[in-house]
Amino acid sequence: MNLLPVSVRTRHVSGTLVVLLLALVLSPPLQLEAQTLITPEEHLGFPVGTDNELAHWDEILAYLHLADAATDRITVDILGQSTLGRDLPLVIVTSEANMADLDRIRTINQRLYDPDSITTEAEAQRLIAEGKVVVAVTLAIHASEIGSTQMVLDAVYRLATEESPYIRNILDNVVLLLFPCLNPDGQAMEVEWFDQTFGTEYEGARLPTLYHHYVGHDTNRDAYMFSQVETRLLGRVLYHEWFPEVWLDEHQMGNRGARIFIMPADGPPNPNVDPWIYRTAGLLGFAQALALDEAGKPGAVYGQTYTYWWQGAMGWTGWWHNMAGMLSELASVNNLASPVETPVGELQLQPGGERGGGGGYARTAGGSPPRDRYPRVNYLVPWQGGRWTLRDIVDYELIITFALLDACADMRENLLSGIREVNRRTVEKGRAGNPWAILVPADQHDEPTVAKFISILRMGGIEIERATAPFTAGGEAYPEGTYVIPMAQVFRNYAKDLLEPQVYPSTDAPYDVAGWSLGMQMGIETIFVDDAFTYEGEAIGDAPPLSWGLFGEGNTFLLDARANDSFTAALRLLRAGHTVGRLTEPVAAAGSELPAGTFVVSGSRARADVEAAARDLGLAVHAVGRTRAGVRLDRAPRVALYQAWGGNMEEGWTRYVLDTFDFEPITIHPADIRDRTDLRSSYDAIIFAGDRVRTVLSGQTGDRTPEEYRGGIEESGIEALREFVDSGGTLVLIGGATQIGTEWFEVPFENMLQGVPRDSFYCPGSVLEVDVDPSVSMAWGMPERACVMFASDQVFAPAGGVDPEAMQVAARFGDEDPLRSGWLRGPGYLAGGIGAVTWSYGDGRIVLLPLRVQRRSQTHGTFKLLFNPLLNSVKR
Repeated sequence: MNLLPVSVRTRHVSGTLVVLLLALVLSPPLQLEAQTLITPEEHLGFPVGTDNELAHWDEILAYLHLADAATDRITVDILGQSTLGRDLPLVIVTSEANMADLDRIRTINQRLYDPDSITTEAEAQRLIAEGKVVVAVTLAIHASEIGSTQMVLDAVYRLATEESPYIRNILDNVVLLLFPCLNPDGQAMEVEWFDQTFGTEYEGARLPTLYHHYVGHDTNRDAYMFSQVETRLLGRVLYHEWFPEVWLDEHQMGNRGARIFIMPADGPPNPNVDPWIYRTAGLLGFAQALALDEAGKPGAVYGQTYTYWWQGAMGWTGWWHNMAGMLSELASVNNLASPVETPVGELQLQPGGERGGGGGYARTAGGSPPRDRYPRVNYLVPWQGGRWTLRDIVDYELIITFALLDACADMRENLLSGIREVNRRTVEKGRAGNPWAILVPADQHDEPTVAKFISILRMGGIEIERATAPFTAGGEAYPEGTYVIPMAQVFRNYAKDLLEPQVYPSTDAPYDVAGWSLGMQMGIETIFVDDAFTYEGEAIGDAPPLSWGLFGEGNTFLLDARANDSFTAALRLLRAGHTVGRLTEPVAAAGSELPAGTFVVSGSRARADVEAAARDLGLAVHAVGRTRAGVRLDRAPRVALYQAWGGNMEEGWTRYVLDTFDFEPITIHPADIRDRTDLRSSYDAIIFAGDRVRTVLSGQTGDRTPEEYRGGIEESGIEALREFVDSGGTLVLIGGATQIGTEWFEVPFENMLQGVPRDSFYCPGSVLEVDVDPSVSMAWGMPERACVMFASDQVFAPAGGVDPEAMQVAARFGDEDPLRSGWLRGPGYLAGGIGAVTWSYGDGRIVLLPLRVQRRSQTHGTFKLLFNPLLNSVKR
């Protein structure tokens, strides 16, 4: 049972669908002839939400194109392609008259988000009177949370065909931006896997791979980083084109408690969010709750589990963009589409049991009544148990989606005038200062990463200028080329919150990440200037131009190891047939000092390739006379990345980072280790990211797991790994995988936090500072201090007698409180703790990274702790 690329299934495919799919292949969707829209049931061959029946992504997309062809109320815009090349659609829904005037409506909305474009109150009132509420609804970023995308078919049919005053009111006053699936690759994988396994002995088996090619569930955490193409396409629509007033992100959660979470969320509130945003999200959430009550749908909870605090969870990122961001979480069913049978319990007369039903997606439920059946203000009608089906999910999703649209239609002028006031207030707050601007010097430790940092901020809609002349701000002089982020802009709150240190305002542990300061994570200095200053500048557009140069006349070329992109350049040069050296000591060049680890490429033949890499990556290269390198690399390293069956997000993020920087990792599975006797002949380095010892050893063992996805590397694999390292290989262990080193290789370290109770030490997600030793090869190119994202990670201490000659510590915590952004309980437990270390084993090396230096592709400031040992795995 191999997991193959998804094709349109034959089960339930109607003749209409076959004809339509052929038309889609042979001609663009817009060339389809207008027709009466058939029902979703006619299209699929079964009603939406039928037990154990799921519409495939291709079927959903085909129906959306049918709706586009059948009515002037609906337009399907293909934004681009997903990671694996599927169409990523935006479905725009509004009245026929609005659709004909869509450009003007979009322009009105853009102006409401640009207070300086409105010069008089009369003009503002005219725009509000003529404008429409733009509502974004994003669905199924987590592919196993499948109900909302199935719901789209019924929702689109109703919006396309119904002539009731209720629907007309929505269409006349709202422009709906419907993203039917933010992860079409995963949706296709999940449904195809469901169909392959349903009715077999493997029914309910876990999908063998991540349902997003790189990051699985964590695409939701990419909302401010924009590393994935799906997130970038969404950001373009929301922050550069449409600027919706309201944004609902629909999810699913565990199924042991409440049936649905709706707004408002729990505290603490974030001080960089305008109160109107929180109030409006709560007001619209109550409209959804009322609609559920009217429909007799119990189990709606609000104000717990999910918090107002943090950036990162898709729809909530809208808060800092002055959008009423909303979240819904529906209770899931078994195995995507199979009913859950839960015994019915009595209403509780006093508090007890679990509150709500937050947490991740659950494929199974227990055999007892819901634990939380106590009525209270934020859970007025508890769900007492019974049968829960996919159709129930679809019905709840339909109710809350239409309730939101209806409320926005009725509140059109209030929402538009309110959001205009919020935007005006935001800009005025920026003009008042504290801060007046945020500066980003261009000349920093890793200059190409500065350009990437600026590009990421621009993807989030932040306006940025580049100084065209020297200037003075806050009593300090700054050169031409400094980036200036003026705070008198509508996304001021977003820029401020993303770049300043977070101070979590509670002694209670946060729900999720408490600190996310992006400059710190990327190793970029940002300077907050409180008072106004004058400067000459120009807008940078979508991204700053890359600055590069080849300086000097010699035929030995030095690439600065402080730049992450120098590693990419070195890999390209190695694959082009050049020998690349590395300096083991700092060297002076053109009046500056280049650090240990600087790359050296010699020979006139290399000049053209070096220049091409420098131009493409934005590198400054020094051409000097002959320089002797202490380390020689004759070829690019052969890097293998272990992928356990069942998927592992740490592996996915690691693969993304390595792909992005041209390491070209080779994915290997359990059989590729346990059935090999000479791993060293194929690989120079093998990486395990986040894999626990037991999982690596035994793998998936359940009877429902197909044979080809069952098992781990077994004892033979352990011996193969030992032989690999002993014969000169490099084993890189990240996060929980460091246990492989301490248990199987007896590396003499122990986790200092093992057994420490949570009430003594806890850090679920904050930015901390570590001391770095850039003289050791693992840390070449690093500064002496760096920020790391610590999220329930480990730190090491030597266990027993340790040979100092066998150990190179690259990063460790000092004695001071390391917290730089977020929340940390018990900082003293980290003092002296090792976060990155290399251990010699036979002729090879074991690299231990208990701190996840590649975390979610955000921590550019610590990537080199991974890159150096990989590149040096082939050194001579």
